Amino acid sequence: MQLLLLTLAALTAPDFGDDWRQATLDYVPARQKLTGFLASGDLEGAEQSFLGLVPEEKRSAAHVLMLGDTFQSYDPEFARKQHAKAFELLPEEPQVAQAWALELHRAGRCAEAEVLYARQNSTRVDLFAGFSRVDCLVRTGQLAEALALWHSASDSQLLSKAFRVLPDRIGGGETREHRRLVLRQAIATGSSEGAEELVFHDLMRPSYLRRFEVERYELDLDRALITKNLDPQSRRSRELFAVCDFWGALAERGFPSANGSELATKLGERLRELGWLEAGSEPPAHALVLRWATSALLESGLRKPSELLSDWERALSARLEEGDAGAGRALLEIQLAAGSPQALEAEQLLWSMAHELEAALALLARRGERLESSDPVLRAALQRFPSDVRLCTLEAQCARREGKGEREALARVIAAGFQPPGSLEAVQSGFERLDALLATPERR
Repeated sequence: MQLLLLTLAALTAPDFGDDWRQATLDYVPARQKLTGFLASGDLEGAEQSFLGLVPEEKRSAAHVLMLGDTFQSYDPEFARKQHAKAFELLPEEPQVAQAWALELHRAGRCAEAEVLYARQNSTRVDLFAGFSRVDCLVRTGQLAEALALWHSASDSQLLSKAFRVLPDRIGGGETREHRRLVLRQAIATGSSEGAEELVFHDLMRPSYLRRFEVERYELDLDRALITKNLDPQSRRSRELFAVCDFWGALAERGFPSANGSELATKLGERLRELGWLEAGSEPPAHALVLRWATSALLESGLRKPSELLSDWERALSARLEEGDAGAGRALLEIQLAAGSPQALEAEQLLWSMAHELEAALALLARRGERLESSDPVLRAALQRFPSDVRLCTLEAQCARREGKGEREALARVIAAGFQPPGSLEAVQSGFERLDALLATPERR
């Protein structure tokens, strides 16, 4: 009798696939409006357009899962609540369990996430679940298990593809898409505050394969939005978009060598119009524009480092002393290119006053083989930037030289390699070294 009841229950239970198809149909009107809401940064309007279509009491697990998936990158907190509700309603559904595993992973609850990822191995709901599980095993100290799973997965053709998308999926904190919408909404309501950040946000998406990637659709959309509030003929606008177009053109051509090229000469005309190619020029006012204008001028060969240093050193030094990290970065880049002995002082100021990561890395690089794991700059930088793979790699190198703590340091390298923008090279080299250590446990 009990067997009969179970069979009848299975026959009458709603099929998740049917629920998912129904949810897809129910949300069609909202999806048709989604792009418009996002274009103006109206995140609340976008969410309400979905929520208003299906009353809360009628939403199935498929409905709330779809809500979470749709807004996962746009509003992580809203998505987390929807995924939690879906898991509460239907925890055994693989698609639901995988979504909740990602939420747990992003929140740092890796032990719980690992259990759910392991459950997905036989379902193939998520082709990257195995790689996500590797990260969780590393973060929970299960290094032998992580290494074994890595060996079984690392020959997969999916490996390179995984590291293009996985770091953004499991990385905690604010997403790039959410930050874009916050900036976009402010500008859409009539402000030009944050225009530079928004442009460079679209222009320079971090990439482990290239220097950066241009999100052209978003950039064109935001450029049109910005010009409604910022006069295209203003000095601020001209500086911003001259530098933007310079780097955008280089990126879309695969970053050819710009120095002395026809492309650099052509793009440099707009920089010349701003006076930056002439002696006695003034540096750009905005920190982001300044940073990338400096790189453009130096890397293209449009200005000699010594000449640019003569023009801008005093102004940039004064701005650095006031805490302007962007000015400090530009000053340091010019000093290093010019071989100035003042570069060390700029590095020290940039780290002590602005806690600039690149300055810390430059200071640590100067230590060379003398760098120790107890170095105060290294310890402070790791505390402030615990997921920076370069800092973690330096720490692991110190541990290897000192003969202690290398396994734990390698675990931090591997975990950092899984964080945005991702470093497959660091993960692979970390596991190779870890493999050697675990094979000879008496050595560490």
